[in-house]
Amino acid sequence: PGSIFKLVTTKAALENIAGIDDWSFTCTGSHVIDGEKITCTAAHGRQNIYGALSNSCNCAYASLAVELGSDVMEKTVEQLGLTSSYDINGIKSKAGSFTFDTYNYNLGWAGIGQFEDQVNPLSMMVYMGAIAGGGEAAKPYLLQGTGEDTVSMLDSNTAAKIKEMMRNNVVSNYGDGNYPGLELHAKSGTAELSGGSEPHSVFAGFLDDSEHPYAFIVIAENAGAGRGVAGSVANAVLQKAVMLAD
Repeated sequence: PGSIFKLVTTKAALENIAGIDDWSFTCTGSHVIDGEKITCTAAHGRQNIYGALSNSCNCAYASLAVELGSDVMEKTVEQLGLTSSYDINGIKSKAGSFTFDTYNYNLGWAGIGQFEDQVNPLSMMVYMGAIAGGGEAAKPYLLQGTGEDTVSMLDSNTAAKIKEMMRNNVVSNYGDGNYPGLELHAKSGTAELSGGSEPHSVFAGFLDDSEHPYAFIVIAENAGAGRGVAGSVANAVLQKAVMLAD
């Protein structure tokens, strides 16, 4: 999943680290864990949890994952349904899988969406809906109106905080002008691949709009790092969806 998984680690941190609102981390561009180096895209300097998410700081989030520990990370992905299968009108979705190693270096990479993390995009989209919905998301169905079940995933206060942080990502980093007219809350990601292949561009989030309550996830395969291609696709589809609904 790349860095969209930092939204999972954010939930775990908000609910399990005392004083997380006062937490800070100084990123120098790399962070050594157990004698091995976690690398970052830049030296982000001193940042709080908002800045760490907005900057998508690998060093900060690897540090958080190690502080949280493998048991908390495992419990969190289970709470969010990322290791479960959804029944979508009789079609079973594939469950995600994770290895939260007790070796802290691997745990650090897992906390930022790398190592052996495998996420079903559908499950991650449902999590986006839960953040938008104050902790509860609609279960996925193929056709609108065929089901009314919801699933509770996270505390409403945690959902509100992550929602605010995702909006900050767009305003302070991605640029509201790139998504005109959309009250967008989002997180970008780079799903790195082995063998020298170009990474997948990933973008996930939702619209904070009661008339157009859309959660989404876009994966542009081998399209390069970050939100570039996936973010453009998300904007094009969401603009069309809003226009058609109106």
